[in-house]
Amino acid sequence: MPSLFSKLKEAGLKEVWEKSVEFCKEYLWWSFVDIDEPWGEFRAENLHTYSTGIFAVVGLFLLLLSYIYSL
Repeated sequence: MPSLFSKLKEAGLKEVWEKSVEFCKEYLWWSFVDIDEPWGEFRAENLHTYSTGIFAVVGLFLLLLSYIYSL
């Protein structure tokens, strides 16, 4: 497996940053919206996954808020 430094040496910081942001957006989309659809595509027949994602985002926000408060 290539390391972060080898990726930076081969591709450069800009490309590594853009790929990282794209992967992060996809991961968040799949975690909170719909794993079967690519980033940004809403489909009416998958409405049930959107409603559970809303509660997951609220739960994540409350978890982060409690962590910040405990600091």
